Formats: sequence, structure tokens, C-alpha cells
Amino acid sequence: MRLLRILPLLVLASLAHAAGVPEEMRAALAGFRTEGPFGWAFTQASSDGRNSLTETYDPSQAEPFRWTLVSRNGVPATEEDRKEYQQSKLIRTSALDAPRLERQLDLDSCEEQSVSERWLKCTFRLKPGEQHDDAHANLSVLVTLDRPSRTITEVEISSLRPFAPVFGVRIESSRTLLSYSLPEEGKPSLLLRAQITVEGRAFWFKSLNQRLEINWSQHRFAGHGRSKQGS
Repeated sequence: MRLLRILPLLVLASLAHAAGVPEEMRAALAGFRTEGPFGWAFTQASSDGRNSLTETYDPSQAEPFRWTLVSRNGVPATEEDRKEYQQSKLIRTSALDAPRLERQLDLDSCEEQSVSERWLKCTFRLKPGEQHDDAHANLSVLVTLDRPSRTITEVEISSLRPFAPVFGVRIESSRTLLSYSLPEEGKPSLLLRAQITVEGRAFWFKSLNQRLEINWSQHRFAGHGRSKQGS
């Protein structure tokens, strides 16, 4: 599951003044955060088809107590389970700590894919990354804007062709689809679901084929929390 967690959850913020980006898309992206707005608590349920995990997150608490284990594989967590889980949170990366891409989009590559009274869909490519990282040339980001509400409702990151993100790993295909709610009275647009599929191999023989689904629910505003909010 960890491999899947480092591929998705891309942030497309701070795109104002981007040439080639439609004005309404540019305005929506300017305030957009992949993981959603600050200050919201939620329940996170994830499953890869074999293992499942249910956790809660409360930004008003201090680290590592923001995250609480509710159940693993459908079995309610014991007090000992929760203590071990919180200790592991100090050393492992959560799904919401994935690398941000606000400065990695190639804005000149923006292409309008479709437009209707309801939707505007645009694709972006990525800027070159590290010297031996060819992911930028092999991934495409499709952003869907709900025009009436001026809200981004989907972000889809797909591979265009097979690529090698690190030595010994070959990704044959990957797709991450992030879905967001429309704003309603008292609630902004919030991250609801991530569906992630990866097919590939490590060192030519170990399969990396995995599917992960994460659902976020029971959102509530908990305030802006303590000193570390995440970025």
C-alpha cells in the first residue's frame, strides 16, 4: 500500500497568471489543495482488496495524536493497537503527506479537452524533475471543473506509457482518480475518494500490481489546529 500512497494526491495550487490556462480554471486552481482545506477532521477508510484500515484524523490535536486507529481488517482496535499505531505514525508517511506538485506543472502544456455548460476539462504535463526521474514525461494530469460552482471535482493522474520512477522499478501503467464534493452550506469542497491502480514489476520478476481505494467521510470542522498544519 505504501507504493500506492506515494504516487497520488497531487496538489495543483498557485497557478494564477498562467498563460494558456482558461480564466475560470485558473481561478479555481489558485485556491485548490489536493487534500482539501485546512482544519477539517474526517474518517479515512482504505483497502487494497486484501487489507483494510479505518482511521480518524483531527487537526486540533498534537502530533502524533491527530491520527487514531479505529479498526484493521474489520477488527476494532485495542488500546495496545492504538498505541503501536501512533508510534508508527512518527516514522511513516501518511497518504495526505504525498509530494505536492504546485510548482511542478508545466502550465504551458495546458490543453482544453472538453467544455460544456456544466464541465471544463483541461490536461497538464509535468516539468522535468530530478536528473534521472522521467515521470514528468510519462504522466498526464486531467482536471475537471464544475463550472456552475467553480469547483474542481476530479483530478486524474494517468501514465501515458511505461516508465521507471526509480532504478529496478518499471511501471507499466498507473492511474489515480481523486474525487471531491461540491461545496454546500457550511462546508467547502472536500476530498471524498481516491482510486489508485498501479501495474508494474520490480527487478523484472516481482509484481507491483496493486489497487487501493481510500474514502474520506464524516467531515467536521475542528479549527486550524496547532503549530504544524502540513503544507
